Amino acid sequence: LTEQVETKGLVRRPSTANIFFTYNPVKKISLQLNTRWIGKHTDIFYDYNLGPYGALNTVELNDYVLFDFIGSYEFKKHYSATVRVENILNSSYTETRGFTSRGSGVYVSLRAAF
Repeated sequence: LTEQVETKGLVRRPSTANIFFTYNPVKKISLQLNTRWIGKHTDIFYDYNLGPYGALNTVELNDYVLFDFIGSYEFKKHYSATVRVENILNSSYTETRGFTSRGSGVYVSLRAAF
């Protein structure tokens, strides 16, 4: 309570970069590879060694890269199907200290537009 503390940078707000590659081999098919880079960043946690008054400490979290794939096919003018695969390489990463990250995930959707 009597010390002045200075924090540099924002907590849980890393630098990010996104790259999208889209390929359309034919008019009805679209293939997309998304790459996300999340830089090193800090997270906060309660450190009981620093005192009983909500003393917060920081820990640095590593950077990571995620790859996602999206493929879609248009059956007819108003009907399409999409397959999305997130975290293709099943990378292990930490967004927030103390919580697990999502592994690979596959999602399939059908769409009808009228």
